[in-house]
Amino acid sequence: MTDVNKLLMLREIEDLILEYAIALDRKDYDLLDNIFTPDTHVEYLGIGDCHGCDAVKGLVTGVLEQCAETQHMLSNIRIKLNGDTATASCYLQAIHVGKGDHEGQLLTIWGEYLDEVILTDSGWRISKRQLRTIFSQGDVGLR
Repeated sequence: MTDVNKLLMLREIEDLILEYAIALDRKDYDLLDNIFTPDTHVEYLGIGDCHGCDAVKGLVTGVLEQCAETQHMLSNIRIKLNGDTATASCYLQAIHVGKGDHEGQLLTIWGEYLDEVILTDSGWRISKRQLRTIFSQGDVGLR
């Protein structure tokens, strides 16, 4: 693999990770089909554990539709390539704005995503994701 190819692959994976935050904040859940494999395994510690992209879409929809707005900020992205697979991690700070009875209230979460990524015929996709929550503060009534 040339250095240029490696840089392109790293950039594609970084874009994939960032696209996840955009999909959530825009509530464009169909974008998740371009981020996860159909048989992905996602474990959001303390929130839910699910298998399959449709299950991930159901989980995040159920949580985020209870919020007026969200902002998921990702940083410190680290990627290790291994041919057609990779591991990646990044820090997360997510702000959730309440609505209804929780209007004006905030829930802030700090954490880290740990990903396993594979190259498919459609491009890079997350095959496994774990959210490790480091700290959370506030209440917007999420179930």
